[in-house]
Amino acid sequence: MLNKSQWISCPGLPEKGCVVFYARKRWQLAALPASAMLKISADSRFRLWINDIFVGSGPVRGSTVLNFHEVFEIAPLLRIGENEFFAEVWSQREENFVFHSLEAALWAEVRGMLYSAPGDGWEVKPARGWRSDVPHYTLQSGFMEWYDFREETQPESWCPAITARNHQLLAKKLLPNPLPAFPESSLRPVEALSWYAVGPLDIFDAHRIPDVLSEEPHMALSPERIVNPSALFSGKGAVILRPGAPGEGLGVILDFASEVSGRLEIELDAPAGTTLQIAYGEALSGGRIATKFSMDYHFTDAFILKDGRNLVTTAFSERGFRMVAISIRNFDRPIRLERVSGINRRYPFMKRGSFFSSDYRLNRIFEVCTETLSACASDVFMDCPWRERAFWVNDLLVNNLATLHCFGASELHRHCLELAFSQPHPSELLSAVVPMPKMAGQCDFIFAPTNLYMMLILKDYWHFSGDDATVRRYLPDIERIFNAIWRLADSDGILRTSGVTAEWNFYDWSFEENHLCCNNAGESMLSSLYLIASSTFEEVATALGHDFDRSELQRRRALTARNFETRFFSEESGLIEDELRSTDDLTPVKRSTQLAHALWLLTGEASPRVAEICRKAISDESLLKPDYYLHYFWFQAAASAGKAQEALDRIRRYWGRCIDTGSPTLYEAGIHTFGKQAMDGSGSLCHAFGTIPVAFLHEVILGVRALAPGFREFSFAPNRFDLDFAEGRIPVPVPSGCIRVRLTVEYTELTVPAGCTAVLPNGVRLNAGFHKLKAT
Repeated sequence: MLNKSQWISCPGLPEKGCVVFYARKRWQLAALPASAMLKISADSRFRLWINDIFVGSGPVRGSTVLNFHEVFEIAPLLRIGENEFFAEVWSQREENFVFHSLEAALWAEVRGMLYSAPGDGWEVKPARGWRSDVPHYTLQSGFMEWYDFREETQPESWCPAITARNHQLLAKKLLPNPLPAFPESSLRPVEALSWYAVGPLDIFDAHRIPDVLSEEPHMALSPERIVNPSALFSGKGAVILRPGAPGEGLGVILDFASEVSGRLEIELDAPAGTTLQIAYGEALSGGRIATKFSMDYHFTDAFILKDGRNLVTTAFSERGFRMVAISIRNFDRPIRLERVSGINRRYPFMKRGSFFSSDYRLNRIFEVCTETLSACASDVFMDCPWRERAFWVNDLLVNNLATLHCFGASELHRHCLELAFSQPHPSELLSAVVPMPKMAGQCDFIFAPTNLYMMLILKDYWHFSGDDATVRRYLPDIERIFNAIWRLADSDGILRTSGVTAEWNFYDWSFEENHLCCNNAGESMLSSLYLIASSTFEEVATALGHDFDRSELQRRRALTARNFETRFFSEESGLIEDELRSTDDLTPVKRSTQLAHALWLLTGEASPRVAEICRKAISDESLLKPDYYLHYFWFQAAASAGKAQEALDRIRRYWGRCIDTGSPTLYEAGIHTFGKQAMDGSGSLCHAFGTIPVAFLHEVILGVRALAPGFREFSFAPNRFDLDFAEGRIPVPVPSGCIRVRLTVEYTELTVPAGCTAVLPNGVRLNAGFHKLKAT
């Protein structure tokens, strides 16, 4: 018997496009084992059955150098005599922001029992019901799922598995999935926004389906064709859909009124050959869900049904949506629609952090931010459930800190750090997206600012987790990043992007939304970030006993600080001026921004005169504001400048405008553009990188800031502002679990967990226990 598994594949697959193949292995058991741990992975996804019992799916996403395998205990499913392993393997066979897919392949192992390898009884065959030549669902997340259920009954001979040949796949490190199992919850739609009749559609012309859905007329539908439509919401009985005139189908737009991150399930009884198309969205555009954009976005799946019961869902891809449009065509007898459900599949966070006050809108902002963070957490911290489902490492600056405030430290934080640091690049810098795709016409996604954020991300994680080992693990990587970034410095220590870092020097969308960019530009923010990140590194590395070249780090920092104001401060305008570029023609443009002044103020290196100018400039309405995302820095600068009230006013104004729409989640853009107006109409309505107000509510209003890892020591300086009361919890990694605060007009209450100490502004230290103080 073999004692090492190999990656296996299937012959006869289409040369292009995404593919599915089946794999099986039959083997005999004379006795039942007490335990049988099955390890299994695939490029890109698998679904697994043992002895006709569904076991699970996976794997979690990896990077360009890492794959992960799932582990299942299958001993209870085994039997004396013949046993069967059966898997469906779906492979994108392209590189995008979700899958680094190289070859359709499967890997499986039960030690001492089962090892995937060609020539050892492993059989495979192409899954003919899955169409390969299909459009992208979105460019970033991969292909549409197009499946013909009738092919399930078509016999096809099995053939021996072959060895996977892609060297990059074979060279990837294979690690166990460290994440807990994700629970699933089911939601029914709350409303049918419209029922309508539609004309015919050639489902075999897959690339035309999104265009047809976007352009076809929605015609009046005879009420007699829909019987018991309320069953969609009540779950009592079924909806009966009656056929219309030849060539006439019907459609419905269903609203779930919340963000679903997982999949859609449709259970129905229909005649063979019925076709079904699904479009997914978050809002209507012109009375329908948009499936045609300036980018390669289609948000569409398609199916052909078999006779009888069908359970229609995306078998391998996850989808995000608030609304769906379902079109059903080509049926000549009544259809029994049993169920339409949205299936949420999110990381199993516990909502440990809280905030509640006399201001409804602030409470709602905290709730909406918490829901947004939950909806954007799966096997990574995603940017959004609907459009990309990508792990943008730059977003981790906010996603990391905000989830720490709302949920506390988790395995997902550690997993995302491992992914972020895993991908090598010749520049020795990290990619801003994991996995990093090689896509025609695209840059390498090496964002210089993102690399400097990593030290700030580690410190935020350290404060909430007290996890010295994880932070210490990545300090050598941070040193390499600093050395690589320093190659961008000129003789004055001023950093300017070049090479791969100049291709897309991304900060936040406030620049692009105003026809500006920082690509190959002489801007100040990178030098400020270098000062902030390198001083943070020195602080953390010293505390953890990490050996580094302190004198060289300090020399570089002093050089940058000494020359910064000479280079960027304009005596003419009396402001820091950046050389940016116009996105219209790439010509240089001189601009002053609130972000540049906030960052220079946060370095602590500004001269007294310029520091005072910066304190004023961050409030200057004539200067470009950051969008939601990089208020991470603006709120810190405002607090340090004594402008906490202004920061609170800004939260109420700009985050409040999103809350006032009734949206259950936070928009991607809310300052320069709004909601769906962003990104040429493809703006996300659930985007986690804007959730930084949760940190302000905890740190400034409740007044709790970590001074030591794990909140072993924290400052306590609450500010009730105009609130009648405010209270909340801040999760900490000690047995009692939370710091509790309650503020009223008369008193302040603080509960300090065991192992923690609070430090008041006057230096008084409060040990573990309950403390009631007079309000100030």
